[in-house]
Amino acid sequence: MTCSDTSVALGAYVLGALEPAERQQVEEHLRACPACAAELEGFRSLPGLLDRVRPEDLVSVPVAPSPDLFARTAAAAVGTERPRTLRSRTWALVAAAVLAVLGVGVGVTVWATGQGEQTASATAGPVQVSVTASPARDGSALEVTVAGLRPGETCRVVAVDSDGGRYDAGSWPTSAEGGGTWTGWADVDSGALVGAVILGDGDREVARVTF
Repeated sequence: MTCSDTSVALGAYVLGALEPAERQQVEEHLRACPACAAELEGFRSLPGLLDRVRPEDLVSVPVAPSPDLFARTAAAAVGTERPRTLRSRTWALVAAAVLAVLGVGVGVTVWATGQGEQTASATAGPVQVSVTASPARDGSALEVTVAGLRPGETCRVVAVDSDGGRYDAGSWPTSAEGGGTWTGWADVDSGALVGAVILGDGDREVARVTF
């Protein structure tokens, strides 16, 4: 893991939003890099600040980052030669941090780079979801990051088109922490894709994102 990768992950690290393998990579880098360890100190107060945010003081409204913020964050987080999966994971972590700040019941949509690619994130109670959709094989690929489900619970993703049609995009068991990241595929044109529904055990709806 490079300094640039670690810098992007520090906010999610202090919030406990990294998967165990990613957390271990960050900690190994911090032990060997005084500069990144010093930068981490600037994030130490973040959990305490978030604890002071009261849900009743929040207003549930759509949020979109300004082009300037997007450009600065993308330049810092994503090199032009990095693979798409890293870009998607970066924005998933950014979305997770924003959702943690905004609180329960508030959704945020983040438009990602890449032709035809879009990312939407949402939170519903303890569940946090980020879905990146992109054209693939005459349909749509959906990269899904979920946290807050029950350990080992089956997570099913259903894509929704502009006519209300629903298309299965795959199902996977969650980790022992109740989360995971997977890539599925749905037989729906990416231009017609308007959202995705996340289902848990028994096909109960646990979250919904809108593109």
